[in-house]
Amino acid sequence: MYGTIDMNLLNVLGLTTDMPNTLPGFIRKVEDIQGVRVLRLQGPVGKEIGRQFSAAEAVAERSKTVFLRPLLIDFKGTTGWDFSTVAYVVETLRRRMPAHAQVGIINPSSELTAEFKIAKLDGMFRFFAFEEQALSELSGAQSDRDASMDPPQRKLT
Repeated sequence: MYGTIDMNLLNVLGLTTDMPNTLPGFIRKVEDIQGVRVLRLQGPVGKEIGRQFSAAEAVAERSKTVFLRPLLIDFKGTTGWDFSTVAYVVETLRRRMPAHAQVGIINPSSELTAEFKIAKLDGMFRFFAFEEQALSELSGAQSDRDASMDPPQRKLT
């Protein structure tokens, strides 16, 4: 009859940056590794996840920093890709563009890769063969971006 409410003080004040305790069914795991948000997906990730995707994006909006860092999307263990999947990935990139944060992709199916090529969007995303390479390059891009945002240092003589 009653839903459970997490009465943690930080949650009540809206000051947490953690993901909710329950993830949407299409998200297997969310990790932060070397400054990169890694989103591991599972199961069907086509048009049937539309509402869940929108809800997950709304939750993510509450964090002030989630769209500022690079994102690596892992498609290992996913099924049911379609053009909606490409649209969801484009939306994740659009949310990160003001911060110049990159979106990388690992383990896409050949069908999903073809969807990106058909839409002529494959050049907008970084496709990686290995997670280690993706993390290295995406975290390096984050460090470069952070350094370029630092004010210039003046030497005192």
